[in-house]
Amino acid sequence: MRVKYIKRFQMVYDFTKIPPPSDTLPRGFGWVTWRDDILAIHARVMFESFRNTIDATLFPTFSQHDRCLRLMESIASNSYFEPMATMLITHNRDDGAIIPIAGIQGFRLDQYCGAIQNVGVIPEYRGYGFGKLLLAGCLNGFYKISVNKVSLEATADNHRAVKVYKKVGFETLKVVFKETTDS
Repeated sequence: MRVKYIKRFQMVYDFTKIPPPSDTLPRGFGWVTWRDDILAIHARVMFESFRNTIDATLFPTFSQHDRCLRLMESIASNSYFEPMATMLITHNRDDGAIIPIAGIQGFRLDQYCGAIQNVGVIPEYRGYGFGKLLLAGCLNGFYKISVNKVSLEATADNHRAVKVYKKVGFETLKVVFKETTDS
């Protein structure tokens, strides 16, 4: 087994410097805010979004659906969990089907600080701006509850995600290295 280190950026969005971005979805798409009965849907979106990505290398939980379900159960039962910043984007198709396509979870760290976990868009819907919109929806949820700053961590080699975070208004605070192993 070989140990290697993955570079990660700790990033922050500061509402005292910039307002929350627009979270208006295109026609045919909708927001679903957190409810306990959709926990399994969040887990499915997480699994579909991350299972074949660089983040699944660092966080093996993302590579198995049952582990994503357990992670989502842990997230939702955490005392810091913030339902107002936890949501899904759905594709409300013309045939009546409602397909969950993206998900995000938020935590309230204290009265004025929040944190984002697991920004995920399923592969078929990437490249259409849904990651940016997902962040916007989450940030608006935090803004409504008077949070001033929101942080997240991103794998540096996930260039597409880092670019989206910066475009939305996140700034890099510091660089950290996470240990992982090759089997």
